Amino acid sequence: MSRVLLFYLGGLLLIFLELYLPGGILGTIGSILIVVSMVYAYRVLPQQAPLIIAFQILLGGILIYIWIKQFHRTRWGKRLILEEKEDTNRGYVAQEKELEKLVGKEGITLTLLRPVGIAEIEGKRVGVVTEGIYVGKGKKVRVLEVSGNQLKVKEIEEDA
Repeated sequence: MSRVLLFYLGGLLLIFLELYLPGGILGTIGSILIVVSMVYAYRVLPQQAPLIIAFQILLGGILIYIWIKQFHRTRWGKRLILEEKEDTNRGYVAQEKELEKLVGKEGITLTLLRPVGIAEIEGKRVGVVTEGIYVGKGKKVRVLEVSGNQLKVKEIEEDA
């Protein structure tokens, strides 16, 4: 019985250590130890094994629930979890408002677009991306939409 408990608690410990030493090895070994403890319970105590395994599953569920609800409040949790919010009041902007004004405008490519490059639109150097089509340097492009901080452009076909 003590080996069943030892394997189980050792497995739980290795799984929780996986959070601090990521890589998958400790978590895998911990999971294997928990399964070994269940199999060992069936071999040593076949009559009590279903009760032991049910207790292990219940205890594991309770510990995971407590971990999820309380970990972010602990000293270790505060060191691992980013609590800072990225909002516009602090200067974080998901997309520049000035780029939205360039939708529908025309410009000239300053580099090759394969499919990402730089273009000059209304006197500004901006990062642009095409729809996967190669566009040469010095070609006229039109802004279709804003995607993050890049403009999606399409080459303007010049009629001859």
